[in-house]
Amino acid sequence: MDMPVERVPEAPMNPDLDDVMAALSPLDPQESLDLHRAINERRASIENAELLRRLRSL
Repeated sequence: MDMPVERVPEAPMNPDLDDVMAALSPLDPQESLDLHRAINERRASIENAELLRRLRSL
């Protein structure tokens, strides 16, 4: 059986160090708080409000 030979595009070997460090660095506390607020607002706009009220009342 012949195996198909496909070429995979090569990724750059040396990613920019600044990009790597920015991706790995933690958010500062204010950015983290803003992110959590945005996530909660998005979740509240999508989820069932009546169900959330019932869960919170437990």
